[in-house]
Amino acid sequence: MMPLSAWTSTPPAAPPAEDITGAIPKPKPANPAADSDGEVIRRTVERSATAPSPTAPLAWHNPATGNSGTISGLVAGRARNGAACRDFQATVATIGGVRLYSGRACQGYVGPWDLVRFDPADATPAG
Repeated sequence: MMPLSAWTSTPPAAPPAEDITGAIPKPKPANPAADSDGEVIRRTVERSATAPSPTAPLAWHNPATGNSGTISGLVAGRARNGAACRDFQATVATIGGVRLYSGRACQGYVGPWDLVRFDPADATPAG
């Protein structure tokens, strides 16, 4: 008589940490790191929505990177789904110099805002 264990399959091996192919890009993290410049800018724009003067220029500083700048040109808008958004210009001062960016942050479905666009202002759009 054959033991029962001979009829059962071996437990499946754990899946690899990630599968990468040439056709499918590796997914990007949904949220930036808590100490990234993008996250500091996102939080600053989010705070502007409840500020007494929501269009006033705002200063930002990231102690983790030493980078800083200002956020200006805040314009309230709406996403296609009706979520509150803020379009803005931001300067980012790093050890390499100062650069101007154009961005948009919108309120997410669960409350916190998301940085949905943040591009160098001098970049030419693809098209």
